Amino acid sequence: MAFDDDQILQDYIARLLTMQDQREEWLDEADLQQAAKDLGLTDEELAQMEAAVQAHRQRGTHYLEHDCWDEAIDEFRHRPPPALADDVSQ
Repeated sequence: MAFDDDQILQDYIARLLTMQDQREEWLDEADLQQAAKDLGLTDEELAQMEAAVQAHRQRGTHYLEHDCWDEAIDEFRHRPPPALADDVSQ
């Protein structure tokens, strides 16, 4: 089952940003799990979102290594489309 609910992803990110704004230290793994639980996400959905973010970060880093600045900026600014959740290309 691939994670494909864009609204849940947006809600999760908004929740994390709100949590981060309310404290001085960085969020830890427990905070991420709590935010997911608060939104009713399953462990599987959270893992799929984390995989999507990691794939997105890897693509952005790859673009940076090849001096493709605009593409890197796009990768780091935009959340990955659901179809990329299982695509961990380098």
